[in-house]
Amino acid sequence: MIDGSEGYADLTRSRLYRSPMRGGWQEMFKLPMSILSRLPAGNSTRHVDLARTDPYYDLVVRQCESTLGGLSHRVSSVGFHLNRRLYLQFMEKVNRIGANAFLFLCFHGTRDDCRTAIIEHNFSMSKIGINTKNMGWFGKGLYFGRYARTSLGYNGGSRELLCCLVVVKKVFVCPGPNTVRNPYHGKDCKRGYDSHLSPSGAELVVFNPQQVVPCFTLQLTEPSIGVGDAQPSF
Repeated sequence: MIDGSEGYADLTRSRLYRSPMRGGWQEMFKLPMSILSRLPAGNSTRHVDLARTDPYYDLVVRQCESTLGGLSHRVSSVGFHLNRRLYLQFMEKVNRIGANAFLFLCFHGTRDDCRTAIIEHNFSMSKIGINTKNMGWFGKGLYFGRYARTSLGYNGGSRELLCCLVVVKKVFVCPGPNTVRNPYHGKDCKRGYDSHLSPSGAELVVFNPQQVVPCFTLQLTEPSIGVGDAQPSF
């Protein structure tokens, strides 16, 4: 295992993923199914602050604070932001994958203006590298931190962190090095797979926006830290 907690990839069996929350796949599947009842009709996006008594609040906060790697950040509030059209596209993808699907709560670090656009319109493959000129160390795709600490490094100093549901079927574990010199730098998804995992296990890369639905934002109490996929190893 990459670390001692339940739910992370076993690098000797690259297809083995478990939910980071107790109860495994069946328990996590209840999350996207029950989200539908909270959405308005039409294509408008719902924006609400979750109460601390809300079960989603507890789920997202635990996933964030348990993967901060010793940082002093804490979650002060959780926002729920979801577009019905994006949700239904995501669930269609989940249903097409079927029983072999693995569902994750992952984080994405980005600037405030980009975060707003993602919530309203989802991620766009056409915008990869436009601002940074970085085509992706582990493939030209959409990057998600499986640890909150990883994504904070890409948050542009913002104290608001985006949390998404991500579905995958078959994950390719990229070989080393865990640097810009990785042989999959800027490459398309490896044939026969639908996602890549960085050598450290910290970053999950998908190549189809329909595998993602942005749905939560977490307001943090501390400023973010510097960039780094490999910080820390835990």
